[in-house]
Amino acid sequence: MKKNLFTLLVGAALLLPLTTTAQDYPREYRSKSDRDFRFRTGFTLEKDITRTLSFEWEEQLRMKNNFNDIDGIYSGLGLSFKALDWLKLSAGYTYIADRNKVSHKDAEGIKHYSHEWESKHRVSMSAAFSVHAGLRWKFTLRERFQGTFSGGNVDPREELDSKWILKSRLTASYKPLHSRLRPYAFVELANTLNTPDLIDGNYLSKVRAGVGTTLRLTRRSSFDFYYRFDYNYDEKVDIKNKKQIIRFTDEREYNHILNIGYKLHF
Repeated sequence: MKKNLFTLLVGAALLLPLTTTAQDYPREYRSKSDRDFRFRTGFTLEKDITRTLSFEWEEQLRMKNNFNDIDGIYSGLGLSFKALDWLKLSAGYTYIADRNKVSHKDAEGIKHYSHEWESKHRVSMSAAFSVHAGLRWKFTLRERFQGTFSGGNVDPREELDSKWILKSRLTASYKPLHSRLRPYAFVELANTLNTPDLIDGNYLSKVRAGVGTTLRLTRRSSFDFYYRFDYNYDEKVDIKNKKQIIRFTDEREYNHILNIGYKLHF
C-alpha cells in the first residue's frame, strides 16, 4: 500500500510542471497572414500491373516566394485498384524534402537567415467515387486519409511529430467532342484529425479551388495544366518558459499556384 502511494505521489510530481504550464502561464493571442504566388512542375509514370491494378511513380518540384525560392521536392510511389466501374481505391507513400528559411542570432545578437532542408514522410489512403452525367460530364468525389511524419523530439503540447488530416475533393470534368483538351474544375476541403494538446479541438485547415485542363498528346501521354487558389489555416503554439508565456498564433496563407505536369501511362 505504501509503495503504491509513493508511486502515485512521484507521478503527480512529474506531471505537475506540465499542468501548471498549460493552466497558470499567461496566454497571448495574435494572428499572421501571408500571400504568395507559387509554381509546381513534375512528371508521373503509371504502369498497369493487371487490368484493375496499377503502379505509379511521381516526382514534383515546388517553388514559392513568387517563383524565386525552392519550396520542396516530393517523390511519391503508389498503387491504385479499380474495384468497380465507379470506385477506385489507392494507397501511397511520399518522401518530402522541404526547404525552409531559418533565423539564427550570432554572438552580438544580430539575426541572420539561412535555408535548411527538412525530411518528412507521408502516407495516404484514398477512395474515389465517380458518376457520369451523359456522355461528356464526369463527377468524382475523392476522400483521402493522410498522415505526415516529421520525426524528432517535439513537445506534444505545441507540436506533433505526426499530423493526420482528411481531404475531401469534388471534381467536375468535361470531355469535348473531337478535342485533345479535357477541362475540369475542383474544390477541396481538409480537416485536421489531431492537434497539439494546447489546441482546442480540430479545425478546417485548407480550402482549395481550381480550374485546369489535360492536353492529350497520344493515347498514353498527356500534359496537365491548372491554376489553384489555396487558403491555408494553421494554429501554432509557442511555449516561452523563460518568459512564462504561452503564445497562440493563427497563421493564414493565401496562395496562387500554377502547375504544369507530364504523365505517361504504359
